[in-house]
Amino acid sequence: TKEFCNLYETFIDILKNGPKYQTHTYMHRYRYVMEYDTEAFVDPMIINQALHEAWNTTPSKQNMMPYSVFVIGPGSSKIRDLIYYKAVQREYITNSPRYDIDENDPIAIEKEFLKQRPIPQYYNFKTAPYILIFTQRVEDKMNIWNQHLSDTQGMNFEQASKDRMHRAAKLSSIEIGMFAQTFSNSCLKHGVDISHTRCLPTELEWWSEPEFSFLENPPVMVMSAGIGKQYRRGFYSFLDHSIDYRPDFERIVKFV
Repeated sequence: TKEFCNLYETFIDILKNGPKYQTHTYMHRYRYVMEYDTEAFVDPMIINQALHEAWNTTPSKQNMMPYSVFVIGPGSSKIRDLIYYKAVQREYITNSPRYDIDENDPIAIEKEFLKQRPIPQYYNFKTAPYILIFTQRVEDKMNIWNQHLSDTQGMNFEQASKDRMHRAAKLSSIEIGMFAQTFSNSCLKHGVDISHTRCLPTELEWWSEPEFSFLENPPVMVMSAGIGKQYRRGFYSFLDHSIDYRPDFERIVKFV
């Protein structure tokens, strides 16, 4: 019957995508992108609007926003390839098993990887029309109120000190996550997919190429945005919510 078919389709959808709950955001549209559609046009105004919305609404301690967001738009593929191969190296150095390959030879590492498995998830860097690189930033021009607090009450702000910026690193990461969430929600609202990764070198010496001369501090996280062509679920035909799920609500949210 029609009712049974609808129930069956609902059941299959829950297995693949998890249960649906009422939401007032667009994050339920999120799917991890394995490959972006290089033929699909992404309106730059959508990206600009999403960035502006994130800048305008993301909370920040003392309104300092101790991070920078560098936006790599459509253009040369070299910088995308460099980021991809840095992720290849980082995964190889971090994980096991290790092969008898020089860790400074990402081409050889990639070749060995592809013998063992499908393309890595961060392959999307190669096809992403937009890439966002987040780094920590020192605020060198405090607003009037913070400057007043510093001058009259002797308040010290770690976000505004190069000597103490390491103390603001965790705060910076938290705020980067909030910015990324707002940016993601705005993109997904307009049909633009996003993905993000931390599988990258976090030491500045790994980013010494001229293409990254704009970096004053090492990346904390890198995001990509575009129109998805292949997604993680679907690329792996066996992957669905029945085996790939997050911890139960009660394990994460604990009412005291």
